[in-house]
Amino acid sequence: MQKEVTCFKAYDIRGTYPDEFNEALAYRIGRAFVLWAKCRNIYIGRDCRVSSPKLAHALMNGLRDQGCHVIDLGLVSTPMLYLASRKGDALMVTASHNPAKYNGIKVMRKGVRPIGYSNGLNAIESIVLRNKFPAAKRGKLIRKSILRSYLAHVMTFAKNIKQRHAVLDAGNGMAGLTIPRILEHLPLQATLLHFKLDGSFPNHVPNPAIPENVKDCAQMTALKKADLGASFDGDMDRAMFVDETGRIVPADLLLALFATHDLREHPGRAVVYDCRASRALRNAILANGGVPIECRVGHSFIKNRMSKEGAILGGELSGHYYFKQNFSVESADIAFIKVLNIMSKTGLKLSELIAPFRQYENSGELSFEIADKTKTLKAIAKAFKDGKQRKVDGLTVEYDDAWFNVRASQTEPVMRLVVESSTKERLMELKKHLLKFLR
Repeated sequence: MQKEVTCFKAYDIRGTYPDEFNEALAYRIGRAFVLWAKCRNIYIGRDCRVSSPKLAHALMNGLRDQGCHVIDLGLVSTPMLYLASRKGDALMVTASHNPAKYNGIKVMRKGVRPIGYSNGLNAIESIVLRNKFPAAKRGKLIRKSILRSYLAHVMTFAKNIKQRHAVLDAGNGMAGLTIPRILEHLPLQATLLHFKLDGSFPNHVPNPAIPENVKDCAQMTALKKADLGASFDGDMDRAMFVDETGRIVPADLLLALFATHDLREHPGRAVVYDCRASRALRNAILANGGVPIECRVGHSFIKNRMSKEGAILGGELSGHYYFKQNFSVESADIAFIKVLNIMSKTGLKLSELIAPFRQYENSGELSFEIADKTKTLKAIAKAFKDGKQRKVDGLTVEYDDAWFNVRASQTEPVMRLVVESSTKERLMELKKHLLKFLR
């Protein structure tokens, strides 16, 4: 029996296949989930990773052997499974944006309620480790498609979209399933890149938060003189956009654009964002009568905080965009639609729409392999004790003219750093000092 597991993370289950996460463990997680959730029916979906079919099969067997009826939705994006989870518990076999060697499970309770380590995964892990499951009558297997319902839902967000040319990069992930069907209902000329579903991700890692992975989209957008570009992640819950020049639009600045327009219709509402977001986002929320709320990084934390605050919007630097009208969960399809809505309504280029929010010099998120993360954080806190410190997630240190956040990643064995300042000189000064601890 496996004495310990390492794939239970802060907001999902994730690890390398097959050493950290495999069929035997997926089977036990299925049985453990039924005991913890006491569910009789559950929706199951999977992404296109090479290991996903076998893992989903093992997971469903575990669920059924513990007496739960399984509704198998097959190959879906994570936002598609969110739609199903309005009516029942749901499990998604995916490692989202991670490289092909990873896989995992996202856990949702009925009502699109995300489950992280603090509100359920810890208990499921304990049951998995105990590895004692009472006998039960085997549950049924029902196969169902949700694609048509999901497309109808997404299209309710489209508002008088006008003719545009878009370059779209699916990264061989689940955008290859949903985007072509959405395009059938939009007046767009589209240039499609890497749209063949291939869970080995032969062209680039399906993580658009890394600029290198957006390069194909950016170059093609500029070459084709398109109006915009979008690069999607593996399970279609994240996207990064580029303007008509091929310049990447940081996700926090795009959220500032969304907030500016949505708060005009819903003044006084909250907008939730993670601790890495630019001050420009907070400025935009306040300027439009909204309430800015900083939160930990991670989809389960953002969603739970949005529900608590009744927020109209939420977002993360990694390209997650959460919408109240989408059950306070994220969808890259809807984010794409909303960008088109704003461009059509204003008649402005994407670069013109984002320009007012490019107020600061920003490093973007940098990653470092660090052996002792706790020791490193303590050393940085001591070295920068002259700044105002917050520990919403990792360590944020703020000065009048600059700030930075450093934290341990929950999905990869690295530490992340973001630095922002009013001037490039101050940015380089802070970054140089911080690199002494991170290298």
